[in-house]
Amino acid sequence: MSAAAPAAGAGAAAPRPQVITAAVPRLDDLVIKCLAENYDIYPAIDYIPSEYAENVVALLDPASIELGMASKYIKSEKFWQRLAQERWPICEPAKHGNSWKRLVRALSIPTTLLSSYVPASFRTLSGRSLVPTFHFVCCLSS
Repeated sequence: MSAAAPAAGAGAAAPRPQVITAAVPRLDDLVIKCLAENYDIYPAIDYIPSEYAENVVALLDPASIELGMASKYIKSEKFWQRLAQERWPICEPAKHGNSWKRLVRALSIPTTLLSSYVPASFRTLSGRSLVPTFHFVCCLSS
């Protein structure tokens, strides 16, 4: 006589739980991303360990950062190189002491001065030109 067949489920292996193999980002990568996204709130890159500071700077968008704040807190030449090459496709840091930061500062001064200039007066369309007039004040010592 043959042995009785085992009942369904009796002696059968239990189903394996499904293993999820999703990659979990490292904590330091999450912190670097958070610091780069909130740079305008907390711009102190000097307080970040040097092995992470370059990664934070690499994630920053040069176009979205105010130049005065960036020049005060960011020392990374890679950041300044990216900023310079985005604004001026042809630029030579050799003319500025091989410093990308110095190049950006030098090339942005005329833009800054022109954007903050308010002329004293303009001639009207009926006048000869629309060139602004400048008023100079000379201080004479007595």
